[in-house]
Amino acid sequence: MQQTILDLFTYPSRTIDRLLAEKNYVQANRIFFLTMVVVSLSLVLSLYLQQYKIAPISPWLITLVAIGPIGGLLFTRFLFRQLVKLGLLMVANQTYPSDPTERRERSQELYLLYPYHVVSLIIPAVVLPFVVAPTSGDSLHLLAKLVLMIGYLLLSWGTLVFQIAVMVMIVKRVYNVTAAQAFWGPMLAYFLFAVAAGFISVALALIITLAVRFLS
Repeated sequence: MQQTILDLFTYPSRTIDRLLAEKNYVQANRIFFLTMVVVSLSLVLSLYLQQYKIAPISPWLITLVAIGPIGGLLFTRFLFRQLVKLGLLMVANQTYPSDPTERRERSQELYLLYPYHVVSLIIPAVVLPFVVAPTSGDSLHLLAKLVLMIGYLLLSWGTLVFQIAVMVMIVKRVYNVTAAQAFWGPMLAYFLFAVAAGFISVALALIITLAVRFLS
């Protein structure tokens, strides 16, 4: 498993081809589980480092912070399949499989490869506790903190770029589309989903606000 992760970072295109040929769901699920655990522990540790000298930490808050990323990644694994298919229907409708059996096979391949799309989150998750850890107020420590924060920001952006690149490789190989279609299809679908989620959030916030004012 460790070698597969290393290969993905060093030879992503070749590694995705191999993973698609092997179809090892056990390994994919193990890598996905590792990603969820590392991200969850990172957020819990970061919360503890930020709060342990300021105020007691509620067990409910720790539980929420621990479960949140796990639930989020599980949901996005499902969402990834749906949005990729939606995006390709919008930008590559002519090349999208029409046979239901082939569609299911391609959907299962997206499910298989999704953990390799998000495994790079492990890197910023490992670094995050060092970024939020309290430091002394002298100039040397503050400078080191600033450098670490800038480095973490750059690392996060690099991780996002790598995730997008892996997503394009996955979609391109699974559906045999062009790189442009593999990029713009999912990106357009994610954009539409974000807009819809934003409208729903605003509407719910307005409804809750009006309900509270009406009941008070």
